[in-house]
Amino acid sequence: MSFANRNALWAHVFAEELVRAGVRAAVIAPGSRSTPLALALAAQQALRVISLLDERGAAFFALGLARATMQPVVVLCSSGTAVANFFPAVVEAAQSRVPLILLTADRPPEERDCGANQTIDQLKIFGDYVRWFFEVPLPEANPSELALRALRQLAARAVFTAMSLPAGPVHLNFPFRKPLEPTPVAGDVPRTLPETLGYSGRADAHPITRAERGVMCPTSTQVRALVAQLLAHPRGVIVLGKHGLTDEARARVAQLAARCGYPILADALSGARFDVPAGEAVVCGGYELALPHLPAALQPTFILHFGGMPVSAALERFLEQSTAERVMVSADGVWEDAPHNAATWLWADPAALCAAVIERLPDAPHDTTWARAWAALDAEVRAALEAARAEVPEAEEWIVSELLDALPEGAALVVGNSLPVRHLDQVGLPRTKRLHVFANRGASGIDGVIATAAGIAATDPQRPTVLLIGDVSFYHDLNSLLAVQRVPTPNLHIVLINNGGGAIFHRLPIAAYEPPFRTLFFTEHRLTFEAAAQLFGLRYAATHEVARVGALLGAALRASAPSLLEVHTDPNASARAQAALAQHVRAALGTALVAMR
Repeated sequence: MSFANRNALWAHVFAEELVRAGVRAAVIAPGSRSTPLALALAAQQALRVISLLDERGAAFFALGLARATMQPVVVLCSSGTAVANFFPAVVEAAQSRVPLILLTADRPPEERDCGANQTIDQLKIFGDYVRWFFEVPLPEANPSELALRALRQLAARAVFTAMSLPAGPVHLNFPFRKPLEPTPVAGDVPRTLPETLGYSGRADAHPITRAERGVMCPTSTQVRALVAQLLAHPRGVIVLGKHGLTDEARARVAQLAARCGYPILADALSGARFDVPAGEAVVCGGYELALPHLPAALQPTFILHFGGMPVSAALERFLEQSTAERVMVSADGVWEDAPHNAATWLWADPAALCAAVIERLPDAPHDTTWARAWAALDAEVRAALEAARAEVPEAEEWIVSELLDALPEGAALVVGNSLPVRHLDQVGLPRTKRLHVFANRGASGIDGVIATAAGIAATDPQRPTVLLIGDVSFYHDLNSLLAVQRVPTPNLHIVLINNGGGAIFHRLPIAAYEPPFRTLFFTEHRLTFEAAAQLFGLRYAATHEVARVGALLGAALRASAPSLLEVHTDPNASARAQAALAQHVRAALGTALVAMR
């Protein structure tokens, strides 16, 4: 293999080592200064390379790829404000612990801070939102063996760091001098490349350094303490927050819950709510409506908490106000305790912790009365939801029920922020159907949601992927629909809730203050999006009837072409539905309390 110049060799060595370290996808936003890296990445046969036109969308698309696979994904851009456009996705990746490798091209030192074109200060531009930053040296002519070994190890270290605890984004800044293209430069590269570790890598195509980490296992003292707490508190609950656990950890948590007779309060994003094995632990999802009216007889005395904070505001308030002893388990050492009242914060692998605790628990059969009482509570919420839907059938909340019914086993559901994720958490009660649920809930922004969903869909074109998104969020990321054209995603179907703009603000106290509410907060837009579907080549359907959503989505799924289903809703209907829900839940729980007494 020969190389035209130092830039080409430098970029090739680094790209080759990324692949050897396990990277399988790279998203490139076109630019000039990043040419050496773009060409080197494209030359790697084991690497899927995707080119997207705008940097913000490219970064969120990479975030979607990485979120769906939990494997590191490279995203590359040129210098200048192109780098700054990565920032929203970097923040989300940091907050939700998604492994990204950010490669930014830069001007050489002599062109910085002197008025040179398309040059900004890119050093540590992302601050503490990246797990690691490194300014890569300029390529040099006939680089030394040591320099190339360092470059290869830099790639291996970047991959390892992005996948470490906590996972997250890593930023490497690459300065290049011209020529950026593969223009031959005499004397830049040895005529015959040495068969050395630096120039050629390991002969077996393994990474230069195999980086591994162990499992954070609890100590015997920690296990004994937790066993004692579980035995001392027969009336406990397990809370699973928005950060999903591994399949093994979820299975172990379910075993522990069944063994202790504890119900599991499972966040809609936890991965445990839409894959509930029959006959094992009691999994509850109706707590958003039930907890404000929870009878004293169902107040727990112990809470075992995994997966960080929940989507539900009612559950967060419950955690804050409860007098129960709470043990917070962190899988990756990130401190998440918004109520600031956890009695114990334990950094341990959840699967290993649960397995060790189960092994030490006595085999005596547990009393199922407590868990069955919570199951009955969830059943009452389910009945209240059905009653409220019959009373206000046009409310947008029921779109969630339509989607959950229509989606096939194993499908992916991507949920936008603002109201859609709250609708899912409130209305989407537990099911045995396995669904993969995703949301950008690290920083909970409304930006980049379409691009993220497109990235998730691109990981498996055979798996149906449905995005439930609000109108303002859709408008905010409209340009990312171009990704659906550039990357084949026939499996992506967007369900757009168009309630006229920013209906969530009607739920805030500021809604009572006019005129500032309508002029400054209510983001009314009066837009419809059929023209956007035509512009970007999506099949389009629209309805004002929530009850038709399931059938329309089913037709879209059978068509195997990317689609947009626009559902026009009335925010006033949603307000009526919430009032009806509160009324039916109060009545149902009052009846249940009498029965319990």
